[in-house]
Amino acid sequence: SGRADDRDETTVKKRVGEYNGKTAPLKDYYQKQGKLHTVNGIGSVDEIFNALCLEISRCLSAAGA
Repeated sequence: SGRADDRDETTVKKRVGEYNGKTAPLKDYYQKQGKLHTVNGIGSVDEIFNALCLEISRCLSAAGA
């Protein structure tokens, strides 16, 4: 990510632990309900933003909004 603290192994391990303990279970929960939507987070800020907007538009269209 280019953040200075990404070079610190302790910080990275803490982030991975937080993800595994808090985020991963939610991902599985929503995936089982068919409510999980994903976007590739690799790319420029503009590319990722556009991918998010497209996915949100798809969800709104599917919901009839």
